[in-house]
Amino acid sequence: MKIFKNYKKQNIFNNVKCFMERTWYVVMILMCFFPNFTYANSSWRWISDTRPYDVLPFVIIVTLAAETISIIKFSHIENKAKTFVVVLIGNILSFAAPYALTALFLRYNIFIL
Repeated sequence: MKIFKNYKKQNIFNNVKCFMERTWYVVMILMCFFPNFTYANSSWRWISDTRPYDVLPFVIIVTLAAETISIIKFSHIENKAKTFVVVLIGNILSFAAPYALTALFLRYNIFIL
């Protein structure tokens, strides 16, 4: 009976691996045939009286809460405080990395096209 359970787990893993490989190939083919470019610093206009910095703390709190709750709920993680800290550090790094890399590139005259 134990061998049968292990066989089922291995079969599921192989199916998931095969699905991931197929998905990867399809995505790569689509990216080659349909490239999409996004240009930063495009012009836009703020259409509200509320400034972005007024709502930023609220957006940060809601985003951190949503990410933490979804990770805890779907991953069944018991240590909620550690999960929140990891999500917080990940968000800080993801927002700080562009500024740090820009400063680094400007400091050492590195230009990337």
